[in-house]
Amino acid sequence: RIGSGAVEELRTFLKEYGDCRLVIIDTLAKIRPEGKNNELLYTADYAVGAALLPLAAEFNIGIVLVHHTRKAVSDDHLETVSGSTGLTGGVDNVIVLKRARGTDEAMLYVDGRDIEKPGEYGLKWDGQLAKWTISEEGAVVGFSPERKAVFDIIKQHGPINGKDVTQLLNPGVHIERNSKEWATTRKIISRFVESGSVVSSTNGFTIKGLRDE
Repeated sequence: RIGSGAVEELRTFLKEYGDCRLVIIDTLAKIRPEGKNNELLYTADYAVGAALLPLAAEFNIGIVLVHHTRKAVSDDHLETVSGSTGLTGGVDNVIVLKRARGTDEAMLYVDGRDIEKPGEYGLKWDGQLAKWTISEEGAVVGFSPERKAVFDIIKQHGPINGKDVTQLLNPGVHIERNSKEWATTRKIISRFVESGSVVSSTNGFTIKGLRDE
């Protein structure tokens, strides 16, 4: 374990095999330092990165530390990593993979000090190639068909008001302000605005990062 010879053994190995470029530790639980009764969980978790980062820099290699996520759901993907924030704060980059058991689709979240812009990617398992491939990227990852349809209309026609979005979603239907269709669209747009992916202005709704023509 870290603090009990793990780092020293790795250093010895890397000195002997100088062409090694990548070390994968599967899983963290096997090398996690033994916690002390009076030691804060944050301090113990942060010690993992504090021990491995200098080793990666010394030998100019990548170290991938495999760990698990919590069952609890959170809008912040880093908070789904099991343990305290000391664990994610003590490493350079974090990649979170989420997949419902038994499905061939997954979501990948990438964030960290070396990542200029955090990314979200939809993944699809290719049985013929026996590997994951990126199926979609960016803000629409994980959206339901209804949410994606609203997002695409705002992206294409924004700035646009909510009633016009609803009308484009329901061609041939007269949309009233108190209609069920308008209420559904308004709820979806509100969630987009709360998450920051859609911006509300006096001219209507636009996708964050897209400028008006």
